[in-house]
Amino acid sequence: MKAKYTLSIADMEINVITEAPQESVEYIVGVLDRKIREISLKSKKCTRSEAAILCALDFCADKIELKERVEALEDELGESKEALEHLNEKLELIQKNSERLERDRARLEVENEKLRAILDDARSGKKFAREAVADLGESETEIAAPVGDVFAANEPETAADPISDEDAETQKKKTANRNRVGSMFDLLTFTDI
Repeated sequence: MKAKYTLSIADMEINVITEAPQESVEYIVGVLDRKIREISLKSKKCTRSEAAILCALDFCADKIELKERVEALEDELGESKEALEHLNEKLELIQKNSERLERDRARLEVENEKLRAILDDARSGKKFAREAVADLGESETEIAAPVGDVFAANEPETAADPISDEDAETQKKKTANRNRVGSMFDLLTFTDI
């Protein structure tokens, strides 16, 4: 709300209408009055009107200087905002990289633990032959069958002893058992000895 004030500056009265509060108006009047009195005291030939004009010039110069300073600071602020945005983009990329690297580290840690377990098993002798074969992607029967056939082929056949159908059936079962087991130690049985 606008208010009307009668101001006394350097023994001159002036009426003003302003929205500024009374305390602000009194403060401004005090600063202006002191400045005009200082100029008048320094130069005895200067009239109050000339002192008021010099004071106005001084304040205008200060205002222009401050305005230029504000503009320069606003430019710096704009550049700083652009730099900050650029740094934020870099930070976001670094965070994404860090997250990716953390996932990779966790994956490698799991793989490392698996490899350690395999190495520990190998060192302690817990790795069995059939597990090793399975790791290579071969089945037990593929390896066991040829071994059984080799031993079956090396068994001596006697032409003098004709084999009955029951004996032939029993012989086939023994050979099948040997082929199915697949371990060299299991091929020897009490009947073979």
